[in-house]
Amino acid sequence: MALDEGQLRAGRLSASISELELELKRGKTGDVFKLARELAKLVPVTLELKSKAERGYDLIEHKPTQAVRAEKIKLRRGTSTADAFRIIARSTLRHITANETAVQRSDSEGVHQMRVGLRRLRAAISLFSKLFGDKQTEQIKSELNWLRRRELSPARDLDVYERGTVEPLRRAAPATRGMKELEDSLASRRAAAFAKAKVVVDSPRYRSLLLDTLQWLEVGDWARRSRHFRNQPIERFAADILARRTKNATKKAKRLRELDTRQRHKLRIAVKKLRYASDFFRRLFAGRKAKKRLSGFKACLTDLQDHLGALNDIAVHQKLGPKLVAGKSNTKVRARAFAARIVSGREQSEIEPLLKAANTDAQKFARIRPFWT
Repeated sequence: MALDEGQLRAGRLSASISELELELKRGKTGDVFKLARELAKLVPVTLELKSKAERGYDLIEHKPTQAVRAEKIKLRRGTSTADAFRIIARSTLRHITANETAVQRSDSEGVHQMRVGLRRLRAAISLFSKLFGDKQTEQIKSELNWLRRRELSPARDLDVYERGTVEPLRRAAPATRGMKELEDSLASRRAAAFAKAKVVVDSPRYRSLLLDTLQWLEVGDWARRSRHFRNQPIERFAADILARRTKNATKKAKRLRELDTRQRHKLRIAVKKLRYASDFFRRLFAGRKAKKRLSGFKACLTDLQDHLGALNDIAVHQKLGPKLVAGKSNTKVRARAFAARIVSGREQSEIEPLLKAANTDAQKFARIRPFWT
């Protein structure tokens, strides 16, 4: 155990260091986590997954407070399936923790990137579902869902509604009755949602979730249950996942016009997981032909996901609108309600063009050639 205190410096920029490093010399890995939990009872420690060198380079590049995108996954052929999952999951965990500072600054992109990190981790668990089936994994999934959906999603949904829908419409038609009142109400709720996200990142439950997830990843019950996958090379497992998931998504995409809102939402999630899978496994299929096909595969998935995402945003906004105009009837409330109906009508008119574009993407996706064969 080593206590490091000091500063990182880069010109006039600096960042403090106050870390307790735990290193296992001998014994069981689980004992390190046991000690970490004992320490967490004494002081509000949080997990740090970046080295001092990485934080130093971030300082040079003025990145300490910026939102961070996902890093590229570097899998090698021949890696066992269980180890490949760990490599992917560690990367998604770094993606989550790297955006803590941005979330604490109420940076909308930081909140978005932390949610992306959580979705990528949930997607990885889903893609590797054959490895799991234990209560511990279900508990981790439940806590990840709590953080993403309950604590971070309200901020993201309100931000997209304000900046992507209401604000542009107000600029285009500033004289519309009630638009300013609607935007003021939305801005107030958005600020409260971002404040809530900031609080949760500082909470004991969040810190415990990070430690629980890392412990589950390294020494969880699933590792003992999945002995069959210890020696199975990841490229065989990945090819099977990509083939099955693509077949299922294609089947649903072909009948996109017949799907209701809920079914389209499920298709969007399936497409998103498939896109994450192509990111996770891309290095395993590195031939010239595979790279060319992968580029087309991802482009097709991205277009379909974007159009399905826009349709889902409209569905979310239809539920948000009435909440923004709730209250005792008075002049301001009636004005907000009028503006909300204008916004809703504008979005409703966008549904058919989006459906047409999504259907075109779906038919194109159905003809795409696999890059993993």
